[in-house]
Amino acid sequence: CRNSLHPMQNFFVDLVCRPPRTEYDVKELGPQMFEVGGVFCVRQDLILTNRSRMSLHCSHYTPASRKTGNAACKGHTVVYLHGNSGCRLEGDELADQYLRKGMSFFSVDFGGCGNSDGGLVTLGFREREDVEVVLDYLCQHDAVSHVCVYGRSMGAATALLVAADDRYYHKIAGLVLDSCYVSVRE
Repeated sequence: CRNSLHPMQNFFVDLVCRPPRTEYDVKELGPQMFEVGGVFCVRQDLILTNRSRMSLHCSHYTPASRKTGNAACKGHTVVYLHGNSGCRLEGDELADQYLRKGMSFFSVDFGGCGNSDGGLVTLGFREREDVEVVLDYLCQHDAVSHVCVYGRSMGAATALLVAADDRYYHKIAGLVLDSCYVSVRE
């Protein structure tokens, strides 16, 4: 089907399904131990695997004990979901405001984005599998009591898809939907 498209149509299809990948070095996320607003914090970088067996690169920022480096206490976690052609680095700007309030912050590179595996973006359809893996991980994490999902653009649409799923709606305590679209046709 793609071969029958006009070259300009192929160009626009590629912009959506294979957008330019934001490349970055993990060092750009900053130090793994830091202080913000008098709160000592740690960042743990991890790799989760989705159902399609793609590696998803993630960061979990938590307020922590200075002595042990472990999470200070069980608390709320905000999961940041980036937009099309974005990456978890975008969430870095938001992390501090939640950490100052004693909340942890989790960001993920969707499959096909940032440092994660994959080459296609599906505007939320397959990205929801990535969010499901993140929610499953966080719901088993000792330091997480409630999860709020903050999505921007494609991330917001993905958050809606997951929140509407009977298997996951009860795992999400709140949603922040920034620049969300509800249809790719409109």
